[in-house]
Amino acid sequence: MASRFLRSCPMARASFLALPLLLADVTVTIDGELISRPYVEITLNLMQRFGVAVERDAWRSLRVPAGNGYQSPGTLSVEGDASGASYFLAAGVIGGGPVRVAGVGRASIQGDVAFADELARLGADIRFGPDWIEARAGRALRGGTIDCVAIPDAAMTLAVMALFATRPTRLTGIGTPVGRSCIGLPQQKTLHRPACAQRFSAISAKSPRNFVDVS
Repeated sequence: MASRFLRSCPMARASFLALPLLLADVTVTIDGELISRPYVEITLNLMQRFGVAVERDAWRSLRVPAGNGYQSPGTLSVEGDASGASYFLAAGVIGGGPVRVAGVGRASIQGDVAFADELARLGADIRFGPDWIEARAGRALRGGTIDCVAIPDAAMTLAVMALFATRPTRLTGIGTPVGRSCIGLPQQKTLHRPACAQRFSAISAKSPRNFVDVS
């Protein structure tokens, strides 16, 4: 059985979860670029843990085999939300830290855990355990260009972190969150008024010379 497929991430994830329950193999063809691919990766990883291995031809097509459906793995640890953890990790860096989040770490299957790697690249002091991440201030944050394709939801947090960097920051690959939630955060009234320029696929931000209190 073959199916030409859509680009929507929620619909893709729901469909993949249901396909192993059919009585025939299904080959899915991706029509264009799959939006929010890291979250589809999470779904496929969990399916494998429950006994369903999806065969991939890059991201052009995927084959979901028919079989006995899902099998219990016996024991399964449920991770915390890596996207939500990004706020606390950012606070640890900006405030000096250390701040440790538990329930998500180096062994995580979530794409947004790479947010911590980006913090380290920018100059923060980041430490990992298998199921925890700890953040504290390190060197001055450097800014620069960051590809957010693999961390679409954590891009929101990076936009705020950019205000504390020593040079302008450009976030690319954020077409999905811009379309989904319009990246409103950097433009809303906050304690400090940032200098931001919004585009569909990228956002640029720099630290204002003088913070302006708008409270």
